[in-house]
Amino acid sequence: MTKPIVTIILSVFALSVWADDSGKCGENLTWTYVEETKTLTISGTGAMYTHSNLFQEYPWFYRVYDKTEKVVIEDGVTTIGDGAFNLFSKLTSIEIPNSITSIGEKAFGSCVSMTSFVLPPSVETIDKEVFYDCKNLTSLIVDEANPVFDSRGGCNAIIKTENNELIQGCATTVIPDNVTRIGNCAFKGCSGLTSITIPQGVKSIGTEAFWGCSNLTSIEIPSSMNGIGEAVFSGCSNMVSVTLPNTITTIGAYAFMECSSLTSIEIPSSVTLINIYAFNLCSSLTSVEIPGSVKELAQGAFQQCKGLQTVKIEDGATTLKNNVFKDCTSLTDLYCYSEQLPSASENAFEKSCDNATLHVPASALDAYKSTTPWSKFQSIVALTNEETGIEENVRIEKLKNERIYNLQGQRINTLQKGLNIVHRKKVWVK
Repeated sequence: MTKPIVTIILSVFALSVWADDSGKCGENLTWTYVEETKTLTISGTGAMYTHSNLFQEYPWFYRVYDKTEKVVIEDGVTTIGDGAFNLFSKLTSIEIPNSITSIGEKAFGSCVSMTSFVLPPSVETIDKEVFYDCKNLTSLIVDEANPVFDSRGGCNAIIKTENNELIQGCATTVIPDNVTRIGNCAFKGCSGLTSITIPQGVKSIGTEAFWGCSNLTSIEIPSSMNGIGEAVFSGCSNMVSVTLPNTITTIGAYAFMECSSLTSIEIPSSVTLINIYAFNLCSSLTSVEIPGSVKELAQGAFQQCKGLQTVKIEDGATTLKNNVFKDCTSLTDLYCYSEQLPSASENAFEKSCDNATLHVPASALDAYKSTTPWSKFQSIVALTNEETGIEENVRIEKLKNERIYNLQGQRINTLQKGLNIVHRKKVWVK
């Protein structure tokens, strides 16, 4: 009797896996899955249910998400809920009617087989990360009759017409010249993106706009911008080149975190704040120079930059917060050019200074040696004239007709005692 029972159980299991399926997905909506065509159809009128965990509560998720190749949303359906088709890895075709007015967060997240999408005229609102991790999406078109959004000039992006904000891009997006803002998460998880030109005129880039664009290799920020937002380029693991203009005043929290291929970064002298964890885990970064304009290096700004060997902190930088250079285990030399010790948290150099040499002005050598955390460095030595750029014993005749400035940038007629700036060089007068 055992053999027939096993056969019946296996048959029932097979039916449960391969049979057509259906259920309810809104107050007046039903869904139906047809195995033969691998098609999921949403029918009825009104809105889809919205679920707090984005996708796992949708009744079809564990039953058809890994099989569905086509989704048909029939006329009368008004919304596509948050995460409705998230992780539908085999989905290649989606039909959206002109009754849809809103599309929720991650509605098509990780639909890695999707290559094209057309936004109908009726859509009025689009939430963030709609196409998160859709790495093969190369065609993104807005119907010309849509009054809210457009894809001007065949740019392969969704742009909010009223304010010229690009809210969603893809691997082949070309940002139009009249775009003024790149929205939050616009390219998040777009691993198919290898290059992008940000035109002059873009004034801001939203949070996580290029987060996880793992194959983006370089970026140049236009001079129309004055700051880098939070986590904008975080996780761009193949980024090797970043160009920042001298209009940038802030580098936001997590801005370049885990850009693990970045070997160098030139921080312009306009920057006043490098925010928390801005360059955390940039493991290929070998050197960095902090200009004197930077008034605060926030917590963990360069933490775990394990390839970092040389740091230069120019005169004028004033505050180093917790763990700024923590776990920079390859650090060999830190040059601090300020005679007045910058305020530094006790653990600013934790696990980084044990085998490193601190180079400081000779006049402040004793102060650095007696003040934590500076005193924790293995060796503390005086900067040489070559390292400081200071010239001593310069003949006065040599400076005749040269323009002379004090350290405040004011032009003066004669050399003063102490430091002077002459032809972009520091000249010391005893």
